[in-house]
Amino acid sequence: MRYHDQLPPDCPPEDAVEITETITLYRLVRNLPPSIADFKSYRTLRPGDQFGENECKASGLSVYSKRSSAENQRRRPNFKDHHVCRLDLGNGAGKLQSSGGAHRTWWPYADYVVNTDAGTVQL
Repeated sequence: MRYHDQLPPDCPPEDAVEITETITLYRLVRNLPPSIADFKSYRTLRPGDQFGENECKASGLSVYSKRSSAENQRRRPNFKDHHVCRLDLGNGAGKLQSSGGAHRTWWPYADYVVNTDAGTVQL
């Protein structure tokens, strides 16, 4: 399967699971409605940075299983101007890994259409 971003070797990790049924997650976005710019990984946004052992996670997207957890992130200075966007992901969305708590890392497949509470985004 082809992913939205080029991933490092052994990424996603073995414990990442395929999204095969509809799941609701939340993501912090700058734009309402969200745009393709709201679905770029840290690896893409900061190409000169070195992420070391977190290279794989930096190539994915942060999402949250609880809206309250995403809202809590908005309290951090670098996210104060962001909005919480609900994502309804379904079969073919990509792979997902739990990082503990409500945080998840999502590696979307190429060309997946993301349904959000504020419109759709073609990856």
